[in-house]
Amino acid sequence: GYYFLSSDPFGFKSYALSSFALDLVEGNPDAKVIYVALDSPRRQAFDRLVAMIAGVSEADVRKQNKDDSINEKIHAATQELIGFVKSDRLEIWEDTETFKFNLLLKELQTELSEKQKLILIIDGMDHLRISDRGDIPDLNERRSSAAIDLYKELDIPVFISGSVTKDGDKLI
Repeated sequence: GYYFLSSDPFGFKSYALSSFALDLVEGNPDAKVIYVALDSPRRQAFDRLVAMIAGVSEADVRKQNKDDSINEKIHAATQELIGFVKSDRLEIWEDTETFKFNLLLKELQTELSEKQKLILIIDGMDHLRISDRGDIPDLNERRSSAAIDLYKELDIPVFISGSVTKDGDKLI
């Protein structure tokens, strides 16, 4: 399926998808989740996942704490997350401004040939715009169109989040 999670800007979509990604990885040992962070660096997505596993805040993950018990939780959560990566069950990708669809498709096709149960999560698809034009100048429109094409080409579950934008009474 192709699923789109939307809300107002800063509506905690990234946290919802991150939590969902962890549930998928923890509950499906034969599946692989690729989490693509479009609007944040890979390190931020990693820290968010560590914070969720450890049950602490992202701020706690990013700094050395005076409380050794918090540091131990963060260390254990980091090791657990690295274990998912090492066992080829989770990858966190970040996007570039160029967004080359053909390269992304080729990379995902390779992943799919190696792991039959592949789940794609794309976080940060702001301004969802779909087009059937080949050469799309707008980055958001290119990303949106590519996400649907990835779903059609690969026939894998795709989960996407993005902000709902309103212009007066119209939904953009």
